Amino acid sequence: MLICCLAPLPGSAPCDIRSMAEFVVRESLSAHQHGVSVILWPEYLWAFCSDVNTATPALLESLLSPLKKEKLFVLAGTLQIVCSEGKAPSNTALILSHGQWYLQDKIALAPREASMTSTHAIRLFTINGLCIATLICMDVEMPELGTLLKQQSVDILLVPFCVEDEEGIRRIAVCAEARSIELGCYTAICPLLGTPPGNKAEAIGDIQFFHPAQKAFANVSPPVIERTQILLTGTCPIDSKALRLARRNWMESTPSTSFCSGISVKSSDSES
Repeated sequence: MLICCLAPLPGSAPCDIRSMAEFVVRESLSAHQHGVSVILWPEYLWAFCSDVNTATPALLESLLSPLKKEKLFVLAGTLQIVCSEGKAPSNTALILSHGQWYLQDKIALAPREASMTSTHAIRLFTINGLCIATLICMDVEMPELGTLLKQQSVDILLVPFCVEDEEGIRRIAVCAEARSIELGCYTAICPLLGTPPGNKAEAIGDIQFFHPAQKAFANVSPPVIERTQILLTGTCPIDSKALRLARRNWMESTPSTSFCSGISVKSSDSES
């Protein structure tokens, strides 16, 4: 199975909802024609659209409906959206699985997202026998969420993100690799690139893929990162055989959630 990250290069993202939807559909279907089954777009992808405030889940599902005809899993980016009248907006991912659209909110909100809300739920999906979970940007920096997912046998972790400095890139990448090792899963991170309207700083980052640090993955095929005129793309083959072999040696780098049971932390120093 192939997973693909698609990140529009600065200046190439469409600037209205309908054009963005056509763009996402066209490029997703093109990736599917090359054997891709799982597609990841960036966090805040739809922020480039000047009319993003008119977006509703129903409208976006309608505009992206051509994707439902294919056997595809698509995380079609995130956007700030109000799902219920009278409630605060959320940073919400649009997820297509088995022909049905789902929503998942970002849980760990950044300071600039302090006015937003979240349903505090992580959705799990099964594609070709593999379990897929999503952690949006700062969510992947929370070890507690990794612990929560540890018992779910997650095979693929998707991380759309938007950061504006090198420190942010490092946090996302290091924590994504840590979650990959802890959960014994593949992790894909996909950045927003460019400056959406109203933003003062440019969003930066790289597409990266991580797999568990176990011998079973020593000879797996490497990902391929490419740059076209409009997209930064990354494609990674998922080696389900390596995943199964790694699970047989589960305690090598993925201890159980009960590992810390009965362990206490004691201070050995006292102030005079």
